[in-house]
Amino acid sequence: MLWIMGSPGSGKSALLTTIVQNLSTQAQTIPDSPRLSYCFCSANRPGSCSAASALKSPICLLLLEQLSLNLHLTSLRDPTEIEHFDHLSNFLALSGLFYDIARDSDLSKTYLVIGAIDECVKEGSGAHSGFEEFP
Repeated sequence: MLWIMGSPGSGKSALLTTIVQNLSTQAQTIPDSPRLSYCFCSANRPGSCSAASALKSPICLLLLEQLSLNLHLTSLRDPTEIEHFDHLSNFLALSGLFYDIARDSDLSKTYLVIGAIDECVKEGSGAHSGFEEFP
């Protein structure tokens, strides 16, 4: 795990963006290199600062890159009839889906990047939206 810490405005997101771009280029050009799945939270983008959205984006990228993993989504969606898993309360379903994908032997080695979680701090609480409820 690489945890990049720093004060607001110190360039953490810019550094992470460069890392993601380089890892993405590597994944596309070097055979057998690890895949990349990522999410950048943003206080300016409604809905992107929740634990559910921090899982949803990387899951979507994993499923687009590795089609054999879609069976996990199908097995979750069929009985629940939920199409998009957009609500914060869908975190438990998404975390179960992520866990199933992570345990799948077909999953290629993948770097997971979650950026800008510090932008999701609730005013005055010091807690991250959705993250404090699901330790």
